Amino acid sequence: MAAASTEALQFEDMEAFLRVAKYTLVKHTDMHIEMKEEAMDICITAVEKYPNDMEKCTQMIKDQMDKKFGAPWHVVVGKSFSYEITYEVRNILYIYVGGKTAVLLWKIEPAAAEQHPSSEQQWQLGAGSFQLLRTVLEGAMARACAAHGAAAFVAQAASTALGLVLQISW
Repeated sequence: MAAASTEALQFEDMEAFLRVAKYTLVKHTDMHIEMKEEAMDICITAVEKYPNDMEKCTQMIKDQMDKKFGAPWHVVVGKSFSYEITYEVRNILYIYVGGKTAVLLWKIEPAAAEQHPSSEQQWQLGAGSFQLLRTVLEGAMARACAAHGAAAFVAQAASTALGLVLQISW
């Protein structure tokens, strides 16, 4: 009996939620009012037109935003996701349509994307940091060995072992 009342309560709550959720909920935006209203209209139309096909929905939003406001616009449509993005100021919109479908729409200038280092550049930075760390640690080990009177070959063996450990963990 308790299970039946819980199911009825959840169903009533869901109906109440969907009645309220007919309105679009704006979670975050910094767009100008006119742009926001046009973007919301485009997003609502796309979600209503393709409620079960997120790929077509995102393509429709992207195409219309690129035509109206210039490329490149990026779109994510889904039921459950989180995000962390870089975007052009005054060009982001995060809304819920129909209560469950989230739409994230943002624009980034192509020049801004080029400012981020490539994975190869990041590896080169990482390799340089590794060499610096190894040099600092070898110097510290040599000073410690000299202070404690350890033999030179012990310092070299420890340095080699340290290098192998750092390479494996890096």
